[in-house]
Parts: sequence; structure tokens; C-alpha cells
Amino acid sequence: MKQYKFLIYSGFFLLIILSTWRCQESPIYRNLSNSSLSLFDTTFYDIEGSSYWISPQMGLVEKLYFGSKNDISAHNNLIEMPKSSSWSYFLDSNIIIDSAHFIIFSPDSIISIDQSLKLYFSPDSHFSESNSINSDFDNFNLSEWNYNSIGNLNIELDSLGDFVKSSVKWDIFNLVETLTDTSDTNLVKTFLINYDIADSSLFSFYSRQTTTNLSPQIVIHYRYFEGDSIDTTSYAYYASKDITIIEKTGFNYLDSLDCGISLGLGQRVLLDIQFSLPKGSLIKSAELFLFQDSIFSNDGHKIVIDPISTFLDTNISYFQTDPYFTIGYPDAMYTTLYDDTLNVSMKDFMQNLILENNQNIGFKVFSSVANDPFEKVHFSFDEASLKPYLEVLYAQSE
Repeated sequence: MKQYKFLIYSGFFLLIILSTWRCQESPIYRNLSNSSLSLFDTTFYDIEGSSYWISPQMGLVEKLYFGSKNDISAHNNLIEMPKSSSWSYFLDSNIIIDSAHFIIFSPDSIISIDQSLKLYFSPDSHFSESNSINSDFDNFNLSEWNYNSIGNLNIELDSLGDFVKSSVKWDIFNLVETLTDTSDTNLVKTFLINYDIADSSLFSFYSRQTTTNLSPQIVIHYRYFEGDSIDTTSYAYYASKDITIIEKTGFNYLDSLDCGISLGLGQRVLLDIQFSLPKGSLIKSAELFLFQDSIFSNDGHKIVIDPISTFLDTNISYFQTDPYFTIGYPDAMYTTLYDDTLNVSMKDFMQNLILENNQNIGFKVFSSVANDPFEKVHFSFDEASLKPYLEVLYAQSE
């Protein structure tokens, strides 16, 4: 520990506190002497991590996926269309529907995948985008769905011939009567897209979480007759729910050396950081560093570190739903992995801990829903050159 001492006269003391620690003004000048202040730099290495798994929750992920990668496969996506009263508009005798298509969009030039994507429909299949977990679909049976058709690919280019986006479209004109049936109050307009090829390719499409205009949609082209005039136009219904169903293979829940996080595997890390600071300390900075072995490449992976609010004494490593409750906002910390290094500020959490507003029960580390669920971040806790540490700079009165 290095110690740097300096004297602060009472006339400048309040100014330094307000400019440096901002929201901690009251505790700072109430706990410190007005005569002197000492600054300390210390590093804590007593940090341990252990993995646990939950059934993945894919409903809020930003894309829909097909294919396989890193022991994860995705062959089915569920998409539900809204129960809008506007469906009854097409029952008007002045309207003639010319075509109806189900369309999904992709940022990738997915040449040749269209013939492998099959569309199914169910009028009574329910799922919850925010609450359904992957294990809810363990007994999924494709034979219970009504097959519709094979998709057709379209590639959109700009005026210079550069790729803009691609889409896959299915003709669902045969479903118009069912979709516009407003007499059946229990009707659920749920579609399933199936990719039945087992290979190492991976394709993604926009989910409704990404953007409205490119989310899964039904587009109906129709003509409206009014007197001698004919209005030819179209109307789009955008998905109200969507979710990717995944399958996991080739990994061991009991592997104690496997310490990492993955959205698609449902893998998370419990982080235990042991540290002790003098009562009344003022945190100038607190930087946590976690490292990944350089053989993996996950730069840009978005990670959440959330303080645990309730202690759970268990040796169980797999759960259907996450049993570790956390504090959340504003104490949750958000960061991004760069150069195989995770660096996050714990200053606010540690200052609140000293003020006895928080408890150091531990932390839950997990992947943001903005990540590719097929990625996995591997943290190192045992290798000497990659051991995590917490570096703290704090002030204390003499």
C-alpha cells in the first residue's frame, strides 16, 4: 500500500469534496477532519468465481437465430402476431385481398437458406416472450403444427449494387380467412419457422426487439372499391412476440473449471470479492479487472455485474429459473469486454457499502440480451498472469 499525504486547509476542503465526490458531500465532510487528508492506493486479489446454469430465456434477445455453433443449436423460432381489431377491416365487402405474405428480414446475405426454412401455423399455441424459458419447450412436437410452405429469398441492393438487407417471404394467402376470423375470441395467430438442416452454419434475423419496420410481419396487399374509384394499397401487421428455441449439447454442468457466461447456454457466474476498507473512507476510484484467455475472441461482449441481495446456501449448479435475487438499478454495473479484459467501476457500490447502504454478499455476472447467444466468455481465476483484481484509491482523514 502506498500512502500520499497532503494537507488541506479548511477553506478549500468543501470545494474539493464537491468537485471530486459529488453526491457524497455530507458523509465526506462530516466524517473527516478538517486539518488533513491522506490518499491510499490498495489492490485486492481475494476474488473467486463459480459458474451456475439456468434454463436460457431467449424472448428478449435482439435477433432470431437458425443454425449451430459452440454446442448450441437453433432449429425453431416462434412468432405471434397481434390480436388487433383491424383484422376485421378485411371483412368489408368493398375489399378484395390480392396477396398475403409472412416476411422476416436479415442483415446477412443468407444465400440458399430460404429453401431450408419452412413455415408452420397454429391457432392455439401460446408462449410468453418475457417469461418463457427454454425448458418450457422440452416437449415441443412439430407434428402438432400445420405446415404452410417453404420460404423464398429476396436480396435488396442499393443503387451502387451493394448489399442492403435480405428477406425470406412465405405465401400465406390460404390463411387469410383464419387470420381475419374475429368471431373466434380464443384464436392465437402463432407462426413457427423451422430450419431442419444440422450443420455448423449460423444465420440471424431481426426480432421485434431490434426495429419495428424490419421485425417479423404479415403484409397484406388489397384493393378497396369505393364508387368508381379503386385504391390499391397494403397493410402490415408486426409481430407482438417472438422467441428462439435452442438446444444444448456437449457440455457439463458439473465442470468446476468451466467459469464463464453465455446467454444461449444460460451460464452465469457468482463472483465473490473480499475486501476491507476503513470506516469513513472516501472512494476516489475502484476498478475491477477480470480477464479472459486470449485464445478466445469475444471483444464487444456486453456484460452485467449485479450485486446479490439475498444469500443462497446451496451446492446446486443448475436451476430452471435464476434463484439469485439482485439489487439491480442503480447499483448494477454495465461494461463491455475489450482486448480480453473486463474493466468496470465499482466506486458507487463501494462508497454505499462504506455508508452501510449496501451489503457485500456477492455479485451475479451475466450476458446482456444484446449479445450473440452463441458466444461464450471464459473467465480466468487461477492462471497467475490472468488473476482478477480490484484496485481501489481512497481517502481517509488522519
